[in-house]
Amino acid sequence: MWEIEFDPFALLAAICVIALAIGGLVGPVSYWWILEHYWQPILSFLGIWSLAVIALAKIMDWYID
Repeated sequence: MWEIEFDPFALLAAICVIALAIGGLVGPVSYWWILEHYWQPILSFLGIWSLAVIALAKIMDWYID
């Protein structure tokens, strides 16, 4: 039989994720409002980070080979 261990940090993380999801959907500053007003900075931020990750992977590939 399986033994289930209680992990307080996992419980706290689950509560935080659920609270963020509910608050972002029905809260005073919802995710839709944020996306509507800040979609350009969000996209540029994600684009910069994706380029950085691709560049890091390429550099690591050069050094490994």
